[in-house]
Amino acid sequence: MDIVGRRMNIELNLLLMNRNIFLCLVLFIISFGCSGNTDGSKSTKQENTFESYIPLIKSKLNLSEVSLLGELRTVNNDTIFILRGETEQDYYSEIKIYLFCTDSSVFQKYLANEKFDMPGNLYDYEEKLIYTSEVFYGELPISKEPAVIWFQKEYATEKGIIESIFVIKISDEKVTYKTITREDSIGYYMNIIDDYKFNEIRGEDLYSDP
Repeated sequence: MDIVGRRMNIELNLLLMNRNIFLCLVLFIISFGCSGNTDGSKSTKQENTFESYIPLIKSKLNLSEVSLLGELRTVNNDTIFILRGETEQDYYSEIKIYLFCTDSSVFQKYLANEKFDMPGNLYDYEEKLIYTSEVFYGELPISKEPAVIWFQKEYATEKGIIESIFVIKISDEKVTYKTITREDSIGYYMNIIDDYKFNEIRGEDLYSDP
């Protein structure tokens, strides 16, 4: 091979080597960028988990203990935590359901001072059943509003057993509460629970303040 041919061969090899180095650099940059985005997404997600809100929730609601029962999302993608909260009273611990919204304006205006009955059976100090309920949460049809629904029975009343449902609906700007006793309306919400696969909150036996 003459000198010219050797030079062309060397130049060709150098060109191929440079191209390979360039491709390796491009792949490295792409790989690093994707890895960085993934870590960033995980970090953002972790910052929005229930665990990250526990100190704030305890402070805002004055709870000694809190655990997560379920989550809902508003149309604006704010999170609503459905909570089992415990407060220490003089002689016993009160256990109730609390709602905490990551939209601070909705929480402060509608939820900061509210607490609701846990599902299950409530007994008085003589172990007499005075209240029982089942609680479900999910998204209502048509309006797409997140809701929590109580199917409840009150015992030991002058009118005997009183059946009703209690509905909490949460929109992007307000929270509404409604108690319903009409049988046809109760049936309507029972169908919603079944047809739209609402989640049930597990009940427990509790005792009222002596």
